[in-house]
Amino acid sequence: MESLKEIFIKYAQIDDKMWQQFSQNIKMVRYVKGDYISVKDNIWINYMYLNSGLIRSFIITKDGKEFTRQFYFNSSESSVGNLFVTDLRSLLTQKPSSRGFEVLEDCELAVFSHDSITSLYHESYTWERVNRIFAQLAYIQIDEYYCTLLSNTPKEHYIKLKKNMPDLCKRLSQYHIASFLGVTPVTLSRIRQTCDL
Repeated sequence: MESLKEIFIKYAQIDDKMWQQFSQNIKMVRYVKGDYISVKDNIWINYMYLNSGLIRSFIITKDGKEFTRQFYFNSSESSVGNLFVTDLRSLLTQKPSSRGFEVLEDCELAVFSHDSITSLYHESYTWERVNRIFAQLAYIQIDEYYCTLLSNTPKEHYIKLKKNMPDLCKRLSQYHIASFLGVTPVTLSRIRQTCDL
């Protein structure tokens, strides 16, 4: 489990003075299971770093079908894309989000505004570098996800998910795993019967 400070030091080599300057803008927020952090059509203004808990983002199609787009969690199985609970497209374009964000386990988030980090760009090039690196890492993760989704069958996608994130799979309901794979819970049950023997 990594802290926000550890992430910044790891990827951008910020020093203690820079962290002190930035940390003044952080607000700690807690949500409980069942809360919605944001719903479709909200416009994002904040970055949120997940200290603990489990969150999912989801999309509901016009015909009412629900698809889980991403899971956010902070464990040894996490990547940077799983730690930042943010609709980056909405944040950067200031257009309404197409996703909702639901809390699956009680969570704690470190929240800081896009404006607060943007204002630090004038203080040091390092802050621009932080933003660029995180945007690149998030893009890579999303690109890998969509490549997997488009090139693998749901069964192959499930096997990969279970191999790479076994602890996360234990924490998720069958419904949420199915909506992430783009199948019904019944189809997932059949897939699991052939994979979990």
